[in-house]
Amino acid sequence: MTVAELAPSDPVSGDLLSVLHGRVFAQGWPASAFHALLQIPGTLALVMLDDGRPVGFVVARSVVDEAEIITIGVLPDHQRRGHGRGLMEAVSRHTVAAGVTSLFLEVSAVNVAARTLYERLGFTVVGRRKGYYERPDGPADDALVLRLRLAPSGAGAAPDDDGVGA
Repeated sequence: MTVAELAPSDPVSGDLLSVLHGRVFAQGWPASAFHALLQIPGTLALVMLDDGRPVGFVVARSVVDEAEIITIGVLPDHQRRGHGRGLMEAVSRHTVAAGVTSLFLEVSAVNVAARTLYERLGFTVVGRRKGYYERPDGPADDALVLRLRLAPSGAGAAPDDDGVGA
């Protein structure tokens, strides 16, 4: 398992992210969306490689001392093998190196596996967006907004403080 950073200027980066995203999510994003996202300053795209094959990805964007995970996913047949954790740890290291102290993400309230991973990594719930994730087969799911306070050393979470929300 290795994590590689994608070059924003490489046209293959957006194409690869689109293919992976479409294999993980029912409503995949077009390559053009990833190409545009990768051109925004502060955007980071990482892929998880297993025997040289891409099996997961994470895209994050940072501004000043905060970063947000825009999307993250692991191919279904490679889940529960530590790839998600590896991607989260890699994005945390990269963002801390860029001066980030808070890392945010959204997750479906019904996605127990992802929520468990994020909780184990030290994320805490700081907000809820009602009916955020549309579903073709039923009512929309709420999104939980999570935050991880990053220690400047990158060695874990800093103590959480009250009064800061997303």
